[in-house]
Amino acid sequence: MTSQAIIAFAISCAALALLFAVLLRSRCRDAALALDNPEFQDFAGSLGMTIMVIKADMSAILYASPGFRALFGMDPAEASYARIRTLVHEDDLEALDAALLAGRRAPFELEFRIVRDGEGNWIHMRGFPIARRKAARRIVLWMEDRSRRKSDELKLAQARDYEVAIGARIQQALLLGQAERDYASFDLASMTLPSQKIDGDFIDFFDGADETLDLMLGDVMGKGIPAALTGAAARNAFVRARMSLADTADLSAMPIKDIVGAAEQRIAGKLIELKTFFTLVYGRVDGNAGLFRYVDCGHTSVIHYEKRSGRCWRLKGANAPIGFLPKQDFQEYAVPIAKDDLLFFYSDGITEATDSEGEQFGEDRLMKLIRSSAGLSAAKLLEKIKLISFAYAAGDFKDDITGISVKINAETKTASSVSRNFPQSLASLHAIRDFFGQCIAKHLSGPCSEDTREALLLAAGEAISNVVKHNAPDQKHRCAASFILTDAWAAFTLYYHGQDYDWQEWTLPNVKLFQTGGYGLYIIGEIMDSVTVSRGEDGLIRLSMLFHLKAGKQQ
Repeated sequence: MTSQAIIAFAISCAALALLFAVLLRSRCRDAALALDNPEFQDFAGSLGMTIMVIKADMSAILYASPGFRALFGMDPAEASYARIRTLVHEDDLEALDAALLAGRRAPFELEFRIVRDGEGNWIHMRGFPIARRKAARRIVLWMEDRSRRKSDELKLAQARDYEVAIGARIQQALLLGQAERDYASFDLASMTLPSQKIDGDFIDFFDGADETLDLMLGDVMGKGIPAALTGAAARNAFVRARMSLADTADLSAMPIKDIVGAAEQRIAGKLIELKTFFTLVYGRVDGNAGLFRYVDCGHTSVIHYEKRSGRCWRLKGANAPIGFLPKQDFQEYAVPIAKDDLLFFYSDGITEATDSEGEQFGEDRLMKLIRSSAGLSAAKLLEKIKLISFAYAAGDFKDDITGISVKINAETKTASSVSRNFPQSLASLHAIRDFFGQCIAKHLSGPCSEDTREALLLAAGEAISNVVKHNAPDQKHRCAASFILTDAWAAFTLYYHGQDYDWQEWTLPNVKLFQTGGYGLYIIGEIMDSVTVSRGEDGLIRLSMLFHLKAGKQQ
C-alpha cells in the first residue's frame, strides 16, 4: 500500500469514527440527523468524499456529509435514494441494488458510474450495516469520486498497450527473421504470438544450396527490453559468424556445430559479463539428403513426427545454453526424415501456458496434438497449435509463443529400407544382431570396406546389448529394428521400451582404473557419426545411429 493510500484510509477511518460518536449522542434515530457543528462541517467538507447514513430499506437518507452536494449535485435535504438512482449508469443499477441489499447483513464494496450533465464519473462505495438486535436498521456508506484515478488507470493501460505494440515492432524488426524462398522438398511456416511483455525469443533462417535450409530458434533469459536487445545481439552474432565463415568455406556443407561455435566465440564472453544467457536450437533441413541435423543448447525439444512409426519423438542434445561457459565443444546430431514427417520447433511459452487451474499445457499434450494433426500442412498445423494453446490459457500468456513448423514433402531416394519386430528380451539379442549383420553384408559390401562393416556390426551389437540390459525385466514388450540406406548414409534404428538412459554423452573409459562399464557407449560413439536417442509417448524410445558413407569415420 502506498503512503497516499495509507493517508486516505486513515482520514476515512477518522471521519467514520467522528460520525459514530455523533450518532451515539443523537437523540433522533429515525429522522435526518442535525449535525451542524461548524468544526465537523469544515472537516467533513474537506475530505473530498461523502458519508451517508440510509435506512436499510432505502426509504430515506438519514444523513449526508457536506461532500454529498459536490458528488451528486443536489441538496442533501432534498435527496433520496430514488433520485440518486436516476444518476446511476443503467449498466450499474442492478449491481448497486444488489450490493445495498446485501449490505443489510455484511460489509460490502462497489464501484459504479453516475452521469451528470452528460459526463460520467466513477464512484467508489464502501458500506456496512448498523444492527439493532438482529435486523440492520441503517447502512453507513462511504463514497468518493474515483474519476481521476480511473482516468489515470486508463492512461496507464494505454501506455502499456503502446509499449506492447512497440515491443512487437521491435521483435518483428530485430528478432524475427523470414525464410527467403520456398522449397520443393518441404513446407515451412513460422509464427510469434506476443505476450503482454517484450521477450527475447528470436528466430532466423539461412538459405543454403539446393534444398538445404539452416534455421534457429532461441530464447533469452528474462523479459523486457534487455532480453530483446540480447536476442537481437545473439541473432547478429550468428549472421556475422556465417558471413565470416562464408569467405573460406561452403556453409551448406560445413558442420553446423562449427557455425554455432563461431557465433559463440563472438558473444559468450559478453553474455557472461552481463550474467545472462540464451537457449538455442540450430538445425539444418536437407531435403535432398533426407536428413535433419541439429545442435541443441539447452532449448526445448524439437518434436519430430515420424510417419514411418506414426509417433512423435523428442529431439534433444547435450550442450549447455550459450553464455553458461566461455567455450563449449558442440555436439551435432542427425536423424533421417522422410515424406510426411514433421519437425516442430517452439519456445517454452507454448508448453508453459497454464489453464485456470494452474496446469501447464505440457510437452506430452503438444506431442499428442501434433501426432493427431500430422496430416495438416505446416501453416495449418501452426495455426491449430496457436489457437488451441491460446484457448487453453484463455489468452493469458506469461511468455511469448514462438513456433516453426516444417512438413517434409519429398520422398528420400533410398537404396534399401527394411525393418523387423522382435520380442524385447535377452533371447532376441542374437536375432537382432543377425538382422543388422545381414543388412550390412547385403547392402554395404560395395561402399564400405570389410573393416568398416565389422565395426558397424560391432557398434550395432553394443547398442542391442544396452537395450536388453536396460529393459524393464518385469514387463513384456516388443522392439523393432530398422535399416535404411541411401547413397549418402546408412541408418540403424532401434525402437524399444526401457529406462531413461543417456546414450548421447559418452567418455573415454579409464583403463588404468579398470573401469568395468562405459566401453559400449564409447565404441558406438567412435564408430557412428551420429547417435540420437529420442523419447516418445508411452515410454517408447528410439535409438538412431547414423553413418555417413562418403565422409564417415571409415576414412
